Amino acid sequence: ALTSELAYLGLAPWFTFAWADALIYFVVGILMMAAGLFVRGRGVLPHLSLPRFLRRRRDVGQGWADPAGLRPMRELKPWMPAVHGFVAGWGFGAFAAILYTVLAPAMPSAATGWLPGAAYGLGTLCVQAAAGAAFGLWSARRGLPPEAVRAIALTAASRTLVWGGGAFVLAALADLAFPDLADFGIPTGLEIHNLRRIGLPFLLAIFCVAGIGVTTLVSATYAWRRREAQGAIASPSASIR
Repeated sequence: ALTSELAYLGLAPWFTFAWADALIYFVVGILMMAAGLFVRGRGVLPHLSLPRFLRRRRDVGQGWADPAGLRPMRELKPWMPAVHGFVAGWGFGAFAAILYTVLAPAMPSAATGWLPGAAYGLGTLCVQAAAGAAFGLWSARRGLPPEAVRAIALTAASRTLVWGGGAFVLAALADLAFPDLADFGIPTGLEIHNLRRIGLPFLLAIFCVAGIGVTTLVSATYAWRRREAQGAIASPSASIR
């Protein structure tokens, strides 16, 4: 919404310069890795005092350890996705080009210049919420207890954030070292905007979501079920006490 309003005011060139995407990729990657390490129980938030931090680590270690081989995890703070989304929202992809050069300037006044960006952000929010709901439904239909669903989801989140963040950082450094890499793309033959070529952003998304996230969800779920069938998990409620 903010970048859309700035585009309406004619300030789009200030955040669409040549190496802007590489810089954003780098910052987003660092934020992702930091959040992933936090979920894994590493790192301390600056505003937390040391005694409170130690107390939270002890509680999390006792509360979310499970006998299916998944390590204890901490939950993400609500503001972490907000910060990540705010930084990532400055990215300038193929669809963002339409937002900033066509849709936003076409708004009738400065009071409505933010609407195209806000609609795009809300659409992204709905898609991600639907994906989370789909995973919850998939897990519930397999009879997983709530603590298993939470442990598996946090495991997938931590791996996706750490490895995906590393991929974003490497992509940013490669983009800065080899500027022509930003123009890399494999034609698909589809006459659909943003899908006509498979470029670096699409490959990063596939690597993070499908390559890491989905495979972790599936493998961690079957690991839990396998150990449950072998009798390693005697009682779902006992596993978190």
